[in-house]
Amino acid sequence: ILDRLVHGSIKIELKGESMRKIQSPLTEGDQ
Repeated sequence: ILDRLVHGSIKIELKGESMRKIQSPLTEGDQ
């Protein structure tokens, strides 16, 4: 059960990062 929760949280974090990069590519490009 713990493994599943950890894996799920990691997937959510990765999804959040990818969504941020897609939503704001200009900000990351400038920096």
